[in-house]
Amino acid sequence: MSKLRYRYEDRFAEAGKDAPEERKELLDYFDKKIRPKWDELKTDGVGRESDNQLVYHVCYDCNMKVWRGIYDRVKNIAEKCEVYIDWEQIKHVIRFTFLGQPPGGFFMPHVNMNLLALSAFNIPLKGKTEIALFKDDVTELTRHEYKNPCFLNVNKPHGVFNDESTERLILKTHMTVVPWEQLVSHYEQGKRFKLFDNGVPWSQDDHDANKRW
Repeated sequence: MSKLRYRYEDRFAEAGKDAPEERKELLDYFDKKIRPKWDELKTDGVGRESDNQLVYHVCYDCNMKVWRGIYDRVKNIAEKCEVYIDWEQIKHVIRFTFLGQPPGGFFMPHVNMNLLALSAFNIPLKGKTEIALFKDDVTELTRHEYKNPCFLNVNKPHGVFNDESTERLILKTHMTVVPWEQLVSHYEQGKRFKLFDNGVPWSQDDHDANKRW
């Protein structure tokens, strides 16, 4: 059984455990291997910075080397935080986006319908990682500063306002086929989430078994 640090209705839940050293390693990877070298990577993803926000988006087919570097670190952080997911089953349909706001930057209330995701696994990396949750009519419900990785229902209105003097940065893992409710319930029960009970052909175990051919 794993205890949540915080939960708000069916919109947001923060894991009860953290992986600070592993999160620091992920931040270093972004600061040294991705952000300053984006143009050299020749990825088909999106990388842009403006006065209000920065976005670096990497999908499975954009740049496999970069994607794998993020993927391995996210898996490690999740396991350290007792977020047990059979990542091999869903790896080809998850997407990663580093999202940040400079001082005074913001994301207005929105839902993530363009990426067709059911939920997100967010990892705080830098600054005050506060999220604002809204009703459908964009009336603000609450704000919460999360310090540990968390689960976000991306189909409920949410936004970010960075009122601090330092940059804010997170990594959002878009869980396109994993419902928010199942992420949270499996976490609380200490159970591993598997999308397919009988596995998939591309899982690591199957690849190892097939090496003899």
